[in-house]
Amino acid sequence: MLDFVMVIPTLNEQKYVGEIVESADVLLASLFNNYRIVVVDDSSKDATTSIVKGLIKSHKSLRLIEGRSSRNRGLDVRYAMSKYESRLYFFTDADLKPSLLYIPKMIKAYKNGCDVVTGSRYADETLVSRPPLRKAVSKCYNFILNVLFDESIKDHQCGFKLFSRKAFKIINKKSVEKHWLWDVETLLIAYYNNMQICEVPIRMIERRSKRTPIKRLISDITIHGPGILRLFYRYRILKEYKVD
Repeated sequence: MLDFVMVIPTLNEQKYVGEIVESADVLLASLFNNYRIVVVDDSSKDATTSIVKGLIKSHKSLRLIEGRSSRNRGLDVRYAMSKYESRLYFFTDADLKPSLLYIPKMIKAYKNGCDVVTGSRYADETLVSRPPLRKAVSKCYNFILNVLFDESIKDHQCGFKLFSRKAFKIINKKSVEKHWLWDVETLLIAYYNNMQICEVPIRMIERRSKRTPIKRLISDITIHGPGILRLFYRYRILKEYKVD
């Protein structure tokens, strides 16, 4: 059994994938004897997969799962994690390389009894630099989730999460969301199954753009709005989170 599996979902991430893989390998080698870094690629059209293939030669713990064409990030992460038996499962978005230094704090939280540890951009807002409009919409989104699901998680969407073996087994069994909403669903499954969820403040700098395109914002709202209602129906009405 592995000690740690890190999954990095990618789609045209040639700008970031090399640096996050190399930084992750250095960090994890200092923490574990037996770990894997798994890049699961969603049929990138750029040089993402060729970069990873080149790195595999010098990084023995690196693996690549390619040819995923589902455009379903959450499903890809679950698929990659389920390929390995591990004590801990972790995933990070490819552009969050600066946040990797928070992994030891997340592991410490796990050792202190947390089943799910999620990076939080809003637990300490002095660490966050985001476009004002995007930050406002994100905080409103999290507030709506707090009200609808009667919980107090400050940041549901952060693509920087750690699961215990027990937590991942339950999440993998009960989750059905396939794309971005999977981040939220993992926390709801953990919450409604009485797992301990911990938020670790992370330093987050918007690396892709200092502005939020209005088209992207509208697209996010049209995706996540109906998604919230879907989760509310499944989890508050049907109570689908219950483990058989």
